Amino acid sequence: MIKIKLSNKILKKHKNYIIELCLEDKFNELKINQEILEILPNDKYIIEHQKFCEYIINEVQILKNNCFDETLINNSIFLADVRKLHDICKQFKIDFPLLSELFKKDNKNENEYKDTILNCIGYKSFSGKNLTLFFKPEMDMYKKYSKSYIKSRLKEIKPINETRYRKQHYDGFINEISNDINYIENLNEINETFDNNLNALKSELRQYINQDFSLDVFVKNIKESLEKWIKNYENGFISINNYKDYLNRCINEKIQWSAYSFVFELGIKVCPYCNRQYISPIYSESGKVRADLDHFYAKSKYPYLSMSIHNLIPCCKFCNSSLKGDKEFTYENNISPYDKDIDDYMYFNYYPLSSKSFYGQDEIKIELKEKENADKEVIEKFRNNLRTFQVEELYQYHTDLVKLMLKKRMVFTDKYLDNFYNQYRTIFKSREEMINILFGSTFEGDEDSPFSKLKKDMIDQIIYAKLAKTPK
Repeated sequence: MIKIKLSNKILKKHKNYIIELCLEDKFNELKINQEILEILPNDKYIIEHQKFCEYIINEVQILKNNCFDETLINNSIFLADVRKLHDICKQFKIDFPLLSELFKKDNKNENEYKDTILNCIGYKSFSGKNLTLFFKPEMDMYKKYSKSYIKSRLKEIKPINETRYRKQHYDGFINEISNDINYIENLNEINETFDNNLNALKSELRQYINQDFSLDVFVKNIKESLEKWIKNYENGFISINNYKDYLNRCINEKIQWSAYSFVFELGIKVCPYCNRQYISPIYSESGKVRADLDHFYAKSKYPYLSMSIHNLIPCCKFCNSSLKGDKEFTYENNISPYDKDIDDYMYFNYYPLSSKSFYGQDEIKIELKEKENADKEVIEKFRNNLRTFQVEELYQYHTDLVKLMLKKRMVFTDKYLDNFYNQYRTIFKSREEMINILFGSTFEGDEDSPFSKLKKDMIDQIIYAKLAKTPK
């Protein structure tokens, strides 16, 4: 339902990741892999398989060798837009008719071959790749200064001919740990709170130098200070809100690209298919949650498109696993969230089922209607999506949202809204923003929230008397 936009930054990261996968080596090896060749039914399949391997190798080389030719790069199988992927699929059936049919079958040999392609082309590693912990430098430093390490390092600092530890020995050790803290401090320039924690840690450690502590007490104090400090970082989760800060701390961003990175970079919060479920990702040591990545062209039937970035659609599990699954989606029959926004073609309409419905006191019916002069072919594609994801049926469970808006409208008359805005106009950017807030819609520019389209369309009808059609 909701359109997703891919930035040039995302496309560039995906391109670099594909190049770094060294797919040429993998597919050169796969081309002559005897175990794989024995899976294939006959020599004609083997010839197509080897031709297919050359095709993937060539697609990677296009990315590597044409860095200034955007047309060639954007038409590659890995970066091609939705329309171009459609053309690639049509051409693939012509160039590889046997493999095209093999990919659609579901038995042991065919599945083993498809799994091999998915492995070689990199989807499995991409979807299962872990991110570096947000506060890895802090955790590494904490783990480094174990009790055994502190004791062994102090033993190295203290001359052999001295029998006990003195101020200068402790001072030398504190200087070492302070250098490690300074390194982390440089990473934390973006966060004043964590800088203050580090400064407090350095001060606390330095006060142990002038005390006449035994070795065991000194080590115990150091560990207690570190344990108290590290608690500030134990919940160092990565979210959409702090992802940019996370990237600033990564020494090598190239190795960070993964399904998690992709969803974080998109910054998408709600399922684009249904606009009902939050899909905001969270990544931490204690737990990881992210959106499913639906393949518009199912990876079970089009494994060669499994790493095509416009074929990867973040969505909720309900839409992906329960409703779409391996259903055949195509450019000819369906709409990809990377292609069009339903807001340009259709709108939610409510039908009162009685006179009380107008006041939100009886049931209503929610339907999606086409806008005037909307392209009929596009509408039919949207209808196909809506049937697959059962959008209209599911939205009937949320009629309370609309009934509440109708009740509010009975209270918030035009005169009331005008007076309210005049009284509080310094709080709101505009009258429209005030109405959105009062009626439970989104702030301006924050359309990526559950039911945002339903709420927006209902406000257009209930407040502004736009779009509404009477039932036939």
